[in-house]
Amino acid sequence: MLPTLTPGDFLVIKIGGNIQIGDLVAFKQGEVAGQLLIKRVVDLRDAAYWVSGDNVKESDDSRKFGWVESNQIIGKVIFKYWPVFKKSFKVNL
Repeated sequence: MLPTLTPGDFLVIKIGGNIQIGDLVAFKQGEVAGQLLIKRVVDLRDAAYWVSGDNVKESDDSRKFGWVESNQIIGKVIFKYWPVFKKSFKVNL
């Protein structure tokens, strides 16, 4: 999710909620236990989400793994709070 997010950023994720195009979402993908991906929703269709990274040239996203089903979604990112030396931001509150 560069440049929006970098490895090591701490995020507040709202579980559930109304997810819309443009939201950053956390979801389970693949077989690595405990690993979540963060991507931006770019399309919605029949309880499934097409997601993309902000750095499209380097991103593993729906172009690689297809639609993300609603049962894979943990929630949406609403705030980045760490590291403090970087600018924190609010996302679609």
